[in-house]
Amino acid sequence: MLSYSIIVIFFLQLCIDVRSAPTSSVPDFVKQAGQQATKEFQSIMSNKSLTYDQQDEALSQWAGKYNVADQLTKLKEASAEKRKVHNDKVNDVLAQLPEFKKQIDEILAERDTAKGDIDKKINEISQKNKRIALVLKYINKIVDDPSIQ
Repeated sequence: MLSYSIIVIFFLQLCIDVRSAPTSSVPDFVKQAGQQATKEFQSIMSNKSLTYDQQDEALSQWAGKYNVADQLTKLKEASAEKRKVHNDKVNDVLAQLPEFKKQIDEILAERDTAKGDIDKKINEISQKNKRIALVLKYINKIVDDPSIQ
């Protein structure tokens, strides 16, 4: 269970980080503040040398300069809510993964069942649990890959 969690969390952190969304798509209020405001916003968002606290401070100063503090606050709140929802979904998948794997293992252990019927059962359970099935499929692919440590 722990190894599944570590692998999945690591993979998801690499692939999905709400905080590092592409800076090319900027909120409408930023665009409406003008070309210079947009350029400064993108510069702050793309600056990888800033900590998140430093980025927040720079954005607050930027918002004060362009009189968009209320909109920035709403954006931050919406982003925080998206992160929470995302993290809840990840945690939900991780919590269901051990039981899903157990069910798959039990199906695979049915030595007196035709292989076609086993495949059908696995397909059915996978269709009902698509996210979990994809995570398990990914884990099964990488655990024996010697290039991945």
